[in-house]
Amino acid sequence: MMNKIQCPECDYVTKKRDNLKRHISGRHSRSKEKCTKCQYVTSYISDLKKHNDSVHDRKKHECNICGSNFSQWGNLRTHIMSIHYGKKFNCQYCDYRSSQKVNLRRHEQSIHIGKKFNCDACEAKFSLKSSLRQHKLGVHAKVKHKCDKCNYKATQKGSLRIHNISVHEGKKYTCKVCNLDFNHKSSQRKHMVEAHQGLGYKCPDCDKHFRKKEYIKVHKRSVHEGGKYTCDDCDAQFTQSSNLRRHFVAIHMKVTFKCNLCNYHATQTSSLKTHKNTVHKIINS
Repeated sequence: MMNKIQCPECDYVTKKRDNLKRHISGRHSRSKEKCTKCQYVTSYISDLKKHNDSVHDRKKHECNICGSNFSQWGNLRTHIMSIHYGKKFNCQYCDYRSSQKVNLRRHEQSIHIGKKFNCDACEAKFSLKSSLRQHKLGVHAKVKHKCDKCNYKATQKGSLRIHNISVHEGKKYTCKVCNLDFNHKSSQRKHMVEAHQGLGYKCPDCDKHFRKKEYIKVHKRSVHEGGKYTCDDCDAQFTQSSNLRRHFVAIHMKVTFKCNLCNYHATQTSSLKTHKNTVHKIINS
């Protein structure tokens, strides 16, 4: 079995030395790629392209199952695998599950393995090397990212970028229910949860609210417009394209999910999970 190699500068781990070399040259080299439209800086040309697509060009990648939109293709892929196909990475020590392997690795390292990175200038300890590096730069090296428009200083470039967007560019995040404005998206999200139970988009034809604007389109088509999706093989009709797709895969393509403890078969991973929970008393399977 090939041993894993960890980057000496951060938490990145790989089995291939070539991958480590590419990672170091990209993430930790002094050469930087700068955005021509804002202050964003990165070591990767690919990251700069993702930044331009999502921030400046506002490109969206839509999930063809539920209509959710994502600014990056990788986020859409993670969403589909974790939400619609139930793919999870399980912790070998506890019931923790994550849709991303990097989050699982961080969880195991910080919670179970107990690996700590100690600051050599004070008694602070961190479970991630990246957190230690950030601490040393901000606290001991006094590295600050200064705003060129006011006296604001930040220890992280991301914080400075948020400051510029909210304070100097005047960008506001508006509540879709009560029209209250917020300087930060996180504040708007917190308000939505606390004041409106997280449901911020109202259907113009009824009083139903939805967490995401895209869900209104599905709701209107199925409830108010009577839209139907018809199966070409058997004329079965559905109000949502995702239900038609599940029907076709299960009924006509004969794709099923088998229980590894008995002969039960399910057409959806969620049904198989429910079966295991109720019949075999296996939780979080």
